[in-house]
Amino acid sequence: MANTTSLANIEIALTIRARMVNTNAGVVQTGIWEALGNAFSPAVVMTSGTGADQADTLLIVDSDTITSGNSVNLDLYDGAGFNVAATGADLLGNVIANVEITSLFIWNEPASAGDLILGALNATTAWNSIWQGSGDADNAGQTIGPDGAFAIHRPDNPAYAVADTTNHLLKIAASGGNVTYSVIALGRSA
Repeated sequence: MANTTSLANIEIALTIRARMVNTNAGVVQTGIWEALGNAFSPAVVMTSGTGADQADTLLIVDSDTITSGNSVNLDLYDGAGFNVAATGADLLGNVIANVEITSLFIWNEPASAGDLILGALNATTAWNSIWQGSGDADNAGQTIGPDGAFAIHRPDNPAYAVADTTNHLLKIAASGGNVTYSVIALGRSA
């Protein structure tokens, strides 16, 4: 019997805080600014599976480096280019064949000397679901500076589509200097 594992107690948290102090005649005014500052701190708990609020695959790139002017294509369908046991398998050796990505976090680490360019593959194999299938977005790409991040999370069903021969390659390029980056992708196999 093959050894299989599942994702359990998946927690995705993104916290963005901004504090605005409004002082009027030496008195700190609270109210709407305080409420807004505390309101945006979403945390979503997902379970293992293929339905809404669930994911059953995990792909990771842990502090990899791309030299300036070069790029890598990460295959969101079978994990090629990620830190995996083998193409088509996750770190634990479980088979991966994603049909959806629920969450994606990409970080251009602080030690990077250049910008990370996300997308811009300009090919029919480009993963463009996050741009509603727009070929123009594939050509333009998104720029993420050092210590910057890009995050998407869609826990509903369906999430962001992935297809094996089309709509599956995420291009990551380094521009203006070497880039050290990390990626976490949660997906669904069905």
